[in-house]
Amino acid sequence: SDRRFKALNTWVKSTNSNLEGYVGNVASLLKNSGGSTISSVFSTITMIFITIATFPLILFYLLKDGHQLPGYMTQFLPVKARQSFIETITEINLQISNYIRGQLSVAFAVALMFGIGYMIIGLPYAWLIAVIAGFLNLIPFLGSFLAMIPAVVVGMFVSPMMLVYILIVFIIEQTLEGKVISPKLLGNSLKIHPVTVVIILLSAGNIFGVIGVIFGIPGYAIVKVLASRLYIWWKHNSNLFDDDETNDHITPVAPAPTDE
Repeated sequence: SDRRFKALNTWVKSTNSNLEGYVGNVASLLKNSGGSTISSVFSTITMIFITIATFPLILFYLLKDGHQLPGYMTQFLPVKARQSFIETITEINLQISNYIRGQLSVAFAVALMFGIGYMIIGLPYAWLIAVIAGFLNLIPFLGSFLAMIPAVVVGMFVSPMMLVYILIVFIIEQTLEGKVISPKLLGNSLKIHPVTVVIILLSAGNIFGVIGVIFGIPGYAIVKVLASRLYIWWKHNSNLFDDDETNDHITPVAPAPTDE
């Protein structure tokens, strides 16, 4: 009896000790991970508030004094390179402006397509939801999907069939936007062929993911300007094109009349 009691007592103490160790390890793990999670969330929230607070200030000074930046930067360049630098910066700025105008045009087209589609299926508040969808479409990559949320919420209170109609409108809109509207409007704004726009989006998305989809087209526009400027400089300073320039100035001679 004493041996059984001692054996039971030993097993209880061992089990209690193991349980205490396991609970202590789990508590320590939760404490450490919880502290890091809370710190990460707090850091993210702080960064968001700092960005929201400083972005209008930065934007104000960029709009107020941004035109002085190229002139200031030219002070560090050789005199012969300053004019070319100013022209390059101006052309890049024009390309970025055209890209922004193109995106606004796409957003307007998206709002129009959603408005017409929602009117056809009889969705309540059709044009209000369409205008919200147009604004949300300005958000790269996720804008179109976020634009569906108000329509889905309203459609849930109408009928299940309305959700099916909304899905059909969304599919049609996405097809027209991705295959026709965006390539055409962005291509016309940036002087890029629509097929090139589609290839850029597909290639940049496969290589760089979401970042490639967001910055693929403006990045290509900037690289195009730089490459064109570099080619012009190389053509001007190289002796390889002297013959072409000479041929350009040759006046064609009319053939001599033949005796009949």
